[in-house]
Amino acid sequence: MSKKKITMQNPPEDVLKSVHAGDVKSLKELLALEHKKRMPGAAPPKSSEENAARFLEQPDIEKDRIEGIMKISAENDLAPDWVFVRALKVYVREYERTGRL
Repeated sequence: MSKKKITMQNPPEDVLKSVHAGDVKSLKELLALEHKKRMPGAAPPKSSEENAARFLEQPDIEKDRIEGIMKISAENDLAPDWVFVRALKVYVREYERTGRL
């Protein structure tokens, strides 16, 4: 059995320039081209603007709910992400038990 040697390559110069300049648009274009090269038949990934717009359209995500979770985390000296994960666990358990959303 032969072991495959994994080597790290430096990123291309144009990628480094985009990163150092903070040129996100150029970097996104370079990454999209690289994705296209590696996966020629795949659909292009959705842009973050599309994802952000879809997120803002969701009425279920309410400021009050997020503030409630932040309050719970502060009162119990817990990280907000822990409270979010715990809430999701409880929600999934309830869904599995009742089948209701």
